[in-house]
Amino acid sequence: MADQPEASSSSRNSHGNTRTDNVDIDVTPKLRSLHISETAKPLKSVGTSFEVAKSKSRIAIEFHKNVCKLVWTHLSCIDKTSIPHIEIEMKFGVITDKKTHRRIIVPRNNPSIVQNRTSRLISNVSKKTFTSFQESFLLQPNNPSKSTPRVVQQIHTHTKDSIYNCKSISKSDKLASWRCSENLKSKELKGTYVKKIRIKDFLIHYPHSLLDAKISISLEVPQHAASAVFKDHPSILQRFKNRSTFCFSNKVPLHLDLTKVTTKRSGSSRRSTSHEVEIEMDPIFKEAVIAKDKEKFSEYMFLFLNTSDLIRKAGECMDIVVTQEC
Repeated sequence: MADQPEASSSSRNSHGNTRTDNVDIDVTPKLRSLHISETAKPLKSVGTSFEVAKSKSRIAIEFHKNVCKLVWTHLSCIDKTSIPHIEIEMKFGVITDKKTHRRIIVPRNNPSIVQNRTSRLISNVSKKTFTSFQESFLLQPNNPSKSTPRVVQQIHTHTKDSIYNCKSISKSDKLASWRCSENLKSKELKGTYVKKIRIKDFLIHYPHSLLDAKISISLEVPQHAASAVFKDHPSILQRFKNRSTFCFSNKVPLHLDLTKVTTKRSGSSRRSTSHEVEIEMDPIFKEAVIAKDKEKFSEYMFLFLNTSDLIRKAGECMDIVVTQEC
């Protein structure tokens, strides 16, 4: 999936009430299950430890409820014929100031949505962090981890994305990009052509984490190979993606992509390498959007946010273990 230009992270408030009572019951134990005895120091008071965990759980639940409302506000404005093309994903990285290129400092102790035009997410995580995520989610049937979602399938792909640009685009297409994706493992398959339209980005800052995140809502609309964009314009860059996709049980409708990306710009021999960690919602949520079932969608989105927290923390915990062992 090609990166999109940064959008304003200002958002409209939604005043609707979202029921998440049933979700809260299932999620709270998951959040508490992240304790890793090998790396954490025991607290003196068990009661204090429980109260702190309970407080953090409440804060996470309230924050995720607010994110659910914001996402639904934008989904509800999408035309019904476009709903099958919706994509919701979260990328990890670091939110930086566009001028200083340094990670932003938010004077808050809890996760928050960054609402300004001067920040962007750098989604290229360090190689060490990328390796930590790989080690956390490699299939290990004889030694399953209790602190991460259970992986039931791992898929490896190697693709080439050619990104196109059209100078004579209309105003409505300014937030769009075009790409042709080719499967490099099977040359018999033809390339797929896609127009990606950015709907909304939300930058999320985690003050006590090594990583921040960006939630993106977009449309991925299939295109014809004979489209003027692909026929009359050369590609401006190519992205070679070596990706491992981790799928979880049916109760967790999302998948994790760990991708090593090599980028080459047209007309240049220089190549750059980046490492991306991305979580994408499975298509089942679209049924709730089509039915305008806000409550059902909130259940899917709430599970997506909480599982994303587990995945992020699992990668960070593995990073800490590796650092200490070294």
